[in-house]
Amino acid sequence: MSYWTPADAAELDVLIFEFVRVREIHVPRCETCRQGGPWCRRLLASFEAILEWKQARTLRSKADFLRTWEAEAQTETAPAKREFATTAGKSRWTRNY
Repeated sequence: MSYWTPADAAELDVLIFEFVRVREIHVPRCETCRQGGPWCRRLLASFEAILEWKQARTLRSKADFLRTWEAEAQTETAPAKREFATTAGKSRWTRNY
């Protein structure tokens, strides 16, 4: 069972692409990042936001997958459908199993 979909991967690709693009602009302008050591708080917070998004997206995709799976399982095991039928003026109950 895979909860991570191609759409999820594409959204993460966009976030990473934008992070790298902004990082390339940010590093030359930031004294902390320019020194080549640990990232500054702003850059680190941006990266952590991507990691948090990925974790939340995985959980949302898992929930969506499980809801769909449960709905399909309920449809397959639904109780017998009862309907009222009439034939030549006579009424009868029918059961579909």
